[in-house]
Amino acid sequence: MFGTLVVSGFLYLSSASMVAGSKKFGDPFFFVKDQFFKGLVVGLIAFLVLYLIDLKFLRKFSLLFLIGNIFLLLLTKVPGLGIEDATADR
Repeated sequence: MFGTLVVSGFLYLSSASMVAGSKKFGDPFFFVKDQFFKGLVVGLIAFLVLYLIDLKFLRKFSLLFLIGNIFLLLLTKVPGLGIEDATADR
């Protein structure tokens, strides 16, 4: 199941971004490579690290993780925090 989602995601990304990658970077697969190295590889490393940590240890900090995630979510609503580019706010 995981492999099917990853492969279909890369296919959709390559289909949607080949023209933009070719025009902007001269490489039609730029965004696919970028997503592979910045997304999939980093995600798999994080998965393996967290997989090796005992679940009881993680449960001790679950409330702290929840509060931290809510705080980070609320930071997205703070005006002036981020980048404005044309009509997109990041």
